[in-house]
Amino acid sequence: FRCANRDSVEQFFTKKPGVEEQYYSGRDEVSNKDFLGVVLDYDGKEITLEQRNYFKVGDEITIFGPNTKDFNLKVKSIKNENNEEIDVANHPKEIIKIPCNKKVYKNDIIRIKFKD
Repeated sequence: FRCANRDSVEQFFTKKPGVEEQYYSGRDEVSNKDFLGVVLDYDGKEITLEQRNYFKVGDEITIFGPNTKDFNLKVKSIKNENNEEIDVANHPKEIIKIPCNKKVYKNDIIRIKFKD
């Protein structure tokens, strides 16, 4: 996994940090927003999930979990809680549905597909 906005730096257990080892300003942080949501339910046709980061119709995602071997899926449609078609999931913690023809399990993780 990757962690958004976290540089890997030496910790200061044995000495105080010097000038070159501290962050002040000028850091360019770009969130990778890999984590998209958590599966709440699967009815054999659609995944109901709690969305955490922006994604849209046409995006390629990866779904995985302890009982689910990683697989990729292109988002063909998104429905909100009222079963209305939406183009973009951009409200964190929103409950949405996406079509899926592979079995997934509650608490599986959904992330944006890594670019090679």
